[in-house]
Amino acid sequence: MTNPQSGSFSTCSSTEDGDHNNKKTPPLPALFVLLEQGKWSRAATRARRHPKEVKAWFKLPKKKNGPIIKCKALHHACYKLRNVHAQIKHDLTVVQRAFPGCHDDNGFEEEDDLWIEACQAIQTLIDIHPEACSQRESHHGCLPIHLAVFSMCP
Repeated sequence: MTNPQSGSFSTCSSTEDGDHNNKKTPPLPALFVLLEQGKWSRAATRARRHPKEVKAWFKLPKKKNGPIIKCKALHHACYKLRNVHAQIKHDLTVVQRAFPGCHDDNGFEEEDDLWIEACQAIQTLIDIHPEACSQRESHHGCLPIHLAVFSMCP
C-alpha cells in the first residue's frame, strides 16, 4: 500500500453493501483515482457512466502500513477538498508575494474554476447516490459534510 496523500493507492476492496473480506484486494476504481488526482470534471463524467463506483464502499489505506478506512466516493471527494483549498491558498500566497500590496481576490478565475469543478463533481456524486450523505466513514465516523468542513481548516 502507498500513502493516500501521495496520489496513488495500490489496494482497496469494495462491495455494494459495505461487506468486506480480507483477501488480497484489487486496485482502486478509476473514480477514486480521478478524485485523488484532483481531476474533478473527469471524475464527474466517470461517476455518471459508472454509478456502481459511486454507490460502493471501498477500503483506502490511511497511511503506509496504517489503518484502512472504509468510505464511499462522496467521502473521498469531500476529503480531497483539502487539496483544492491548499492549492488556492498556495497560489494566492505566490501572487501576493510577487505583487506586494495587491490583494484583489476578484481576479483569480482559475482558482474559482477549480472550486466550481470540485463542487460540481461532489454534486454529481450526491445526485447519483444521495444516501451517501447520511453514511459515515469508518476512521472517525464522519459524514461527508464533516470531511468537507474539516478540509477548510488550516
